[in-house]
Amino acid sequence: MTIRPLPFFVLTAIAGASTWAAELGDSGKRQFFENEIRPILANRCYECHGEKKQKSGLRLDSAARFAKGGDGGALFVAGDLEKSPIIQAIRRTDPDLKMPPDDPLPAVEVAALEKWIAMGAPWPASPEVAGGAVDAHGFTAEQRAFWTFQPLANPTAPVVSATAAKWVRGDIDRFVAAKHAEKNLSPAPEAGREEFARRIYFDLHGLPPTAEQLHAFASDVRPDAHERLVDTLLASPRYGERWAQHWLDLVRYADSDGYRADFLRPASWQYRDWVIRSLNADKPYDRFVREQLAGDEIAPEDPEVLAGTSYLRNPIYEYNQRDVRGQATLITDDLTANAGEVFLGLSFQCARCHDHKFDPILQKDYFALRAFFEGVLWRSDLKLATPAERAAHAVKQAAWETATKSLRDEIESLIAPERERLVRKGYEKFTDDLQAILDKPFAQRAPHERVLAVLCERQLDYEVERYEPQKALKTPEAKARYATLLAELKKFDALKPAPLPEAFVATDAARTAPPTLMKGRRGGEREVAPGFLTLIAPEAPAITPLENSTGRRTALAAWITRPDNPLATRTIVNRVWQYHFGRGLSGTPNDLGKLGEKPTHPELLDWLARRFVAQGWSFKQLHREILLSATYRQTARVAVAGNAALVDPANHFLWRFSPRRLDAEQVRDAMLAASGELDLAAGGAPADANLSARRTIYTTKRRNAPNELLRVLDAPAGFSSIADRQTTSTPLQALLFANGDWPLTRARQLGARAES
Repeated sequence: MTIRPLPFFVLTAIAGASTWAAELGDSGKRQFFENEIRPILANRCYECHGEKKQKSGLRLDSAARFAKGGDGGALFVAGDLEKSPIIQAIRRTDPDLKMPPDDPLPAVEVAALEKWIAMGAPWPASPEVAGGAVDAHGFTAEQRAFWTFQPLANPTAPVVSATAAKWVRGDIDRFVAAKHAEKNLSPAPEAGREEFARRIYFDLHGLPPTAEQLHAFASDVRPDAHERLVDTLLASPRYGERWAQHWLDLVRYADSDGYRADFLRPASWQYRDWVIRSLNADKPYDRFVREQLAGDEIAPEDPEVLAGTSYLRNPIYEYNQRDVRGQATLITDDLTANAGEVFLGLSFQCARCHDHKFDPILQKDYFALRAFFEGVLWRSDLKLATPAERAAHAVKQAAWETATKSLRDEIESLIAPERERLVRKGYEKFTDDLQAILDKPFAQRAPHERVLAVLCERQLDYEVERYEPQKALKTPEAKARYATLLAELKKFDALKPAPLPEAFVATDAARTAPPTLMKGRRGGEREVAPGFLTLIAPEAPAITPLENSTGRRTALAAWITRPDNPLATRTIVNRVWQYHFGRGLSGTPNDLGKLGEKPTHPELLDWLARRFVAQGWSFKQLHREILLSATYRQTARVAVAGNAALVDPANHFLWRFSPRRLDAEQVRDAMLAASGELDLAAGGAPADANLSARRTIYTTKRRNAPNELLRVLDAPAGFSSIADRQTTSTPLQALLFANGDWPLTRARQLGARAES
């Protein structure tokens, strides 16, 4: 196997690593090492150079041992790739020095290690155990005292000075004003009507206000004009369309499978529409979470609840891979990691291989969380319909089938042999053990076998989907007869009912779950039961199995949405704050742990979390509280100067409103709005963004082949949870707007509109 040359952008990043490493800071270096480097060392190196074995006198599981090197001397020269033996080994440029010895590292891992060495191989120290004192679970007092894991405080809004009191509009502002006083900062003036209107329209709707809307607000002299505008925008269906995009980023939603195959998921849009409907209806957040994690266990006969379990279908599945067991493991690991980040604001991935090096997350905790998703079964046999709708459809379907039986039997006799040959050919590509599972009736399959069978059957279904009878039939007579039979069958279309909506959902495979096995560092496996984070909830969860389901996900959802769960409540209000201000009160919304950033206003964060729960987990009430604050209503048109430039140039303490660039969807939708082409039709199957004028959220999102405009403007691809989008400025953006077909067409439409 040959290692391919690294892409130009990777080489460029490596060349500039020493520059940006200086800017990264200790927190960034820790994150880079823990997320990129330690997993490579653990997965590729520790087997031969770890605690149990040290080939060539080399051990790579600590900073001191890495720095010491082995029998051959030092492993690296800080900042010099060409003189570093470890780089020569992973590049395999020396025939006598190739590591790993058997299989070369993937190019992305080579690039990560090169970047690390170019930075000087920083290896952040793990937290010290104070005095060696740990509790029965192995946690130190310092770990237990970390802010993230503390119960929600119940702060009262601070008393502010008489000057600040004139600025304050509510309790949010009192917390912010107290920080202003502490840092000797002064708030910016209130934004003008047009500035505020443009801000809030883009914020809540993702669209620019029209000239009429701007004029109406600017001329509204009523004292509650701002309140009226906020309420009007929150009541609009445009609100759900905009804010659903934030949630879809978090849960890595896409309309395709991802990676090389990247086939479309025809019914995945049902989840996108469910999220939009839920937000527009102001569905309480606790219910919103429960329906996504366990809608099938809560109300399996209610299609509006069942649709929420599409969340469980968002992982990548490269279904042309015959390694179905490996794919099943990846899917469950992906669900585990995403649930930890999205609902709890913690990164659990590092604990998959060992106890987390920084956060008090045990390896057992990772597998205990994974156990809740063990046995999740992707379903393609269900419909999003009520029992009454299914019964009515069945009656009509039966009448059509009776009337067309002879025609369909003859069609089947013509096309079945070749179709079954193709399916058999696909079946024979599976290993013997998977073939044996497919040969079993559903009822005889163990729970994990059912999961594997569904993934196998998806590949066999693809053989059926791509089968084209007119091309496959061998003789002109057979093709002519087939065409005649189809024409005859079409005459009965009036009898045939419209198909029920496909359900892109998931359930459990059975009432019992497959075992969750955790591998130890010294070998061997042990079964881990479902459980919550040991540090804050060490007790075993109460799980009630249902008739056809384990009941595990219901128990998980109930714990996540407990009003006193400090992780879930802080995480979601921090996210809402971030989407309004561009930065959360904690600047790392998917990681509130040790590697993340402490909140700038911890009392405000807890106050918001308690307020959110007290107001019925209502997003709209939370929005209203924030949007009507003096903090949000500040102008962005204030230069960074004086004390602010020294104390808080990044505006973490909210002494003005931070200017923000429009994101990819806002740019595309605004261009269509300006040209007069924007199609506000809601819901349904996605459209091609290059051919349709529909809102961007209703256009096809392919993971491996994203729309060019959206990709260039930093829209995420949907491979992982994105809580905070990158904002880049590149030549490609300027070139696309100057020369791209789609932007130029919008410009011509705008010109024609101006002339008319």
